[in-house]
Amino acid sequence: MDRVSVMLGAQLDGLGPLAQAATLAEERDVRLWLGQSFQLDSHDALTALAGRGHHVRAGLAVAVAPLRTPFDAALRARGVAALSERPFSVAYGIGTASAAAALRGGPLERPGSWVRDYAREVRALLDGDAAATGMAPYPLASPPVEVGLGVLRPRMARLAGQVADFAVTWLAPTAYLADTVLPGLEQGAAEAGRRRPRLVSVVQAAVARPGRVAPRLAAIACSTHLGLPHYQAMLRSAGVPIEGHPARDLRAAVGHGLFTYGSPADVAEVVAEHRRLGVDEVVVNVGAVAVEHGAAAAVADLAEVLDACGAEASSGRDVA
Repeated sequence: MDRVSVMLGAQLDGLGPLAQAATLAEERDVRLWLGQSFQLDSHDALTALAGRGHHVRAGLAVAVAPLRTPFDAALRARGVAALSERPFSVAYGIGTASAAAALRGGPLERPGSWVRDYAREVRALLDGDAAATGMAPYPLASPPVEVGLGVLRPRMARLAGQVADFAVTWLAPTAYLADTVLPGLEQGAAEAGRRRPRLVSVVQAAVARPGRVAPRLAAIACSTHLGLPHYQAMLRSAGVPIEGHPARDLRAAVGHGLFTYGSPADVAEVVAEHRRLGVDEVVVNVGAVAVEHGAAAAVADLAEVLDACGAEASSGRDVA
């Protein structure tokens, strides 16, 4: 399994930036992660990328589940795997409560249970289990698809442990991953009599370079999620003093290690810390650099961080 992967966490308005990142991912044999795009759909972008000859292992964290039925989700995920000729990993979440209500025509009474059941049905459809779903996609040979869930709080970690192939976190402090998320995954897996899903953690980072403004990059990387109630609740429970004041909240987030600005070795050390605490795959997201300085600059950051991660592992400091 991957120790470190790469991500351009930005909206997609063309294939150029994605192709640059895909070239690096292919060269280094690492997974390329995307977020949910509301300009070009992320599944469509990955299949178009495959049409251009990029055969890259990809992941999507997280796909907004209320956008499509489980059948369509399974069909699209399998399509990415089949056309890229590589395994595909996709995690699902509800997005925000207001967006889910708008898409579904009403609020979800138990959003965690709903998205758990959604992921379970997607998994059954991909496995061709028509008895469980009533109808399955027509048979098609393809590389495997992993079905995951986005996880923020303890209950969601437990639910993910029951059904998911992997769980993915965003803006989660390392101590919170070790003390809350991993035990929740273990509990849910034990309840279902299965192995713990692997844990994938997205970390926000940028390499320090002349002409870059660290607070600006941190704001691009973190501010949207820091303004969402469910992220605020998670961070408060993790000991981050979120007050609902954007500037102070951003400083608190940076102070608790939720955005790393420094040398490639500094970012590699953050990756290694996550690995030592039990995270199975660390996704380095340089989306803020892509937004502010362009895809080429972001890919250059990723290349140097991957080099530094290799040096970190060779030194024996990544002990996972």
